Amino acid sequence: MDIGHKTSKLIIDRLTSIKFDKEVEYNIITQQLMSEIESILNPAVQPLILNKKPHIIMVCGVNGNGKTTTIGKLAYKYKEMGKSVMLVACDTFRAAASEQLNIWAERSDCLIVTGEHGSDSASVAYRAVSQAMKDNVDVVLIDTAGRLQNNVNLMEELSKIYRTIKKLDDTAPHDVILVLDATTGQNAYSQLEAFSKMVNVTGLIVTKLDGTAKGGVELVKV
Repeated sequence: MDIGHKTSKLIIDRLTSIKFDKEVEYNIITQQLMSEIESILNPAVQPLILNKKPHIIMVCGVNGNGKTTTIGKLAYKYKEMGKSVMLVACDTFRAAASEQLNIWAERSDCLIVTGEHGSDSASVAYRAVSQAMKDNVDVVLIDTAGRLQNNVNLMEELSKIYRTIKKLDDTAPHDVILVLDATTGQNAYSQLEAFSKMVNVTGLIVTKLDGTAKGGVELVKV
């Protein structure tokens, strides 16, 4: 597991301090290891509380991290909770991005606001949030284009979307979720640092954890 030297030592020290039986079964040690990892993560776990109406959640991250799929899952979750949900396609650059989000909207029976291919993404966000306020929507999920953290122009575009939403509600977006790919490993640090300079990141969602040990970097972050 890619968790770095400091965290590795912490977990090893905790495990070695436990007096296991000489013939302890492997699964007992594995369960204890899982408990130690959970104890590190638990202090950083915060529920995403919907305390505004509309509660505006902006989702960002680099290309291919699974932002749109994550939004689809969130939309389904909130619909199951009885909330009205609007999806906003602010990725006006990637081919078929709006169509992909529209599939999720249909599956979850959500409202969706899109823009023309190549149109200004901040304008799409402004129009969507305005409509959500007018229609008394509970949750707004804003899908942004994937962007590498070292692309100055695209990072500035993300900041523009963020600032534009604030023109309608100075407390919004109420949450900004950075989606991280578990296979990224230690590079996730630089992503978090770069995105946090442009927008107020309030939470992380890590995808593809089942396919790699590199997701252990999340333990180091907390």
